[in-house]
Amino acid sequence: MSRYHEPLVYTITIAFVAGIILIAEKTKGPATGPVAIAAKVEAVQFSQSKTSSLLKPHAAKKGAVGFDPALVLLDQEVEGLYKGRRDWKQREPVVRAQMENLSMAELTTLAAKAVDTSANMSERQMSVYLLSLAGLRAHNALFDIVKTPFSAPKAAAAKMKFSQDEMSLRVRALQALDQMAFLNPAQLQKTMKIVMKSPASPQLKNYAQISLNGITHGQPGKLSHWLNQTVASAGDQ
Repeated sequence: MSRYHEPLVYTITIAFVAGIILIAEKTKGPATGPVAIAAKVEAVQFSQSKTSSLLKPHAAKKGAVGFDPALVLLDQEVEGLYKGRRDWKQREPVVRAQMENLSMAELTTLAAKAVDTSANMSERQMSVYLLSLAGLRAHNALFDIVKTPFSAPKAAAAKMKFSQDEMSLRVRALQALDQMAFLNPAQLQKTMKIVMKSPASPQLKNYAQISLNGITHGQPGKLSHWLNQTVASAGDQ
């Protein structure tokens, strides 16, 4: 049996896993959007790298100064979050349509925002949520989030909170990738194998193994199902 078998994952505290979703619930915001089965099919050059492209310096983008469609959409949705919006489910079709108009570079902008530790946490969480609504086109952006390492501060008091926040963002991104297995199981099987061989944390590798097991046995979305069950169990305690 693989050393990344499912019982091992339970060494990751249930309270931590529940916190991934509870952060969104406390702010009345979304976690990750459900997969769009009727997502637009198009050619996507899937990343096969073990390292994140977000670690490389990017040249300044050309265009109107101060205007980035991805960041405009992000600001719009974060504002709704602050105003207490609750109709996330009803709003999804509108946001999906807006995400379809973003270029691959603009999707990468959202991924960069998600891993930017100097950014507001609500903006970072919303960036992952928006990418989860973009279908397979957001594969590489979400994949880069999962693969981007982080270094916790030395202060013990801040270290745990920082690590939990950073891990929750990456777990959300991995969960969104897990749901993409409904659309392209062969590719997502490769993706999860790469995560397991990448410098990602042991926890993320364990989660990738759960997703991979589901895909291999014809049960895509197994990680999302497991996370939902874990959170429900934590809520009952």
